[in-house]
Amino acid sequence: MSSVNLVVMVVGLLVLAQQSFQMSLRNPVAETNNCKIDFTRLGLVLTSGNNEKALQDSGLFTPDAETPYVDIAGRRFHIGTLNARYIVYVKIGGNSVNAAIAVQILLNRFRIHGIIHFGSAGSLDKESIVPGDVSVPLAVAFTGAWNWKKFGSDEGTLNFGEFNYPVNGENLLASVDYDK
Repeated sequence: MSSVNLVVMVVGLLVLAQQSFQMSLRNPVAETNNCKIDFTRLGLVLTSGNNEKALQDSGLFTPDAETPYVDIAGRRFHIGTLNARYIVYVKIGGNSVNAAIAVQILLNRFRIHGIIHFGSAGSLDKESIVPGDVSVPLAVAFTGAWNWKKFGSDEGTLNFGEFNYPVNGENLLASVDYDK
């Protein structure tokens, strides 16, 4: 086989391969741009399985009879009503990249009139804000993702025992992995 024929064959295979890609590697939500699902809903973005369990155990969420959920780009979007209001919710975990992709999918795929990000509020001032209050921050900063390691497991990037005073050593806080 001549080198010209080989080049033509390789280029042809590359053209065919590009058309067969199911999803763009540069744009993880490319597959979600196709259509909007039914009518206007409120989007809930939940940060943990505990939040999802609390929502489902409350008895206030009723899954849609025809389409209780849709799996899109590796995420499950639950469709239904909450106290007779149409909603769609997704559990994202604690990473801001997951939140950004999930919100983009919500906006691309569903008719959304608002989004509520529901998660932990462990750093709030307990004297001025009580559970159930709605707070809208003036500014938001993402300082990183902290993943705690179990005591006795592999060390994370930050080992709290190194900061014991007066003598360094292990403590029950163990360590964390930090991701910018």
